[in-house]
This record gives sequence, structure tokens and C-alpha cells, in this order.
Amino acid sequence: MSSETDFCKLLSDAQAGDQPSIERLMLRYRSAVANETRKFVGSLNSDLSAGDIEQETWIRVWTRLPGFSGSDDDEACQRMFASWLKTTTHRVGLSIIEASRAKKRGGGVQPMSLEDPIRDSAKSPSSIVRADEERTQLFDAIRAIDSDETAEIVQLHYFEGLPIAQVATRTGLNTNQVRYRLGQALKSLGRQLGD
Repeated sequence: MSSETDFCKLLSDAQAGDQPSIERLMLRYRSAVANETRKFVGSLNSDLSAGDIEQETWIRVWTRLPGFSGSDDDEACQRMFASWLKTTTHRVGLSIIEASRAKKRGGGVQPMSLEDPIRDSAKSPSSIVRADEERTQLFDAIRAIDSDETAEIVQLHYFEGLPIAQVATRTGLNTNQVRYRLGQALKSLGRQLGD
């Protein structure tokens, strides 16, 4: 297979799910993705690496590959794919860094606990009981979410404090799907709990 003349076929086969074509495409662009992720290394905290960005990038690429539309011209198709891959890598890197910085600042989503209500001596017994009742209602509403996968996404993001990118990795969805399902879950919970 000539690298210049058969790229469109390779890409088309990879989009159709042909494993050898996916592997060839990945091998062909592995160093480009690795080089792009290295640009983010100085911005990462100690528990993240360029490899984290690289892995998230490949997950996003392969979940969105079927939707990529190139050109019938091999050279143009290669340029378009390389550009799309670079943009995807850059966006994944920025997303991971922002989530990491938010976590460092104490911002973003803080994990919640349904099991142990906060027992503050300044709270009255009735406010503690009311908080317990609200947690029970919330827990019941989460269990009533139509999809087990969506309930898992809510659990991972809001109760375990995982950033959306990590929830996406764990569930096998892309970040947009996770955001959408979280939005739908929050609307559903709002309706069930009466906003």
C-alpha cells in the first residue's frame, strides 16, 4: 500500500471498523500525537502525564472516527485528518489541564456523600433530620434514573469527584456524551425532586 495514494481507503476501512486498518492508522500517527501531547507536560500536575492526554486523545479519535469526513483526494484527506487529529489532541490536553487546575484550586465538582450527613454542632436536630431526608430523596431519585449507565456517570462525577474526561474513559463514552447525559440526569433529578 503506497502511503500517498491509498490513505483514503485506509481511513475508510478504519472508519468501517477494520482492525488492521485502525492499527495502521494509529501507528502512522502515533508520533504526531505523542509530539503534540508533550507540549502540555509543563502544565500537568504530578499525577498526570503526556500519556494520559495521549490515551484520552486516542479514545476520542476512535469514538469519533466514523464521523470524520475527509476528501476524495488522498493528499487533501491526509492533511485534513492530520489537522483534525492535532486539534483533537489539543482540545483533550486543554480539557485535562483545566480539570486538573480546577481540582488544585478546589473548584470543579467536589465529591458528595449520601451515607454520612455532615453533623455540625451548630445545626439543630430538625435541620439534620431534614438533610437526611433530602439525601434519601436524592439517592432514590438517582436510582430511578432510566439508564444504569447514566446513574453511574452521576455517581462517578458528583459523588466520586472524577472530571468529565475520566468519567468518559471509565464509561467508554466521549466527553460530549458524558456532558449530555449529566445534563439530562440533572433535568430528570430536578423534575423528580421538584427543582
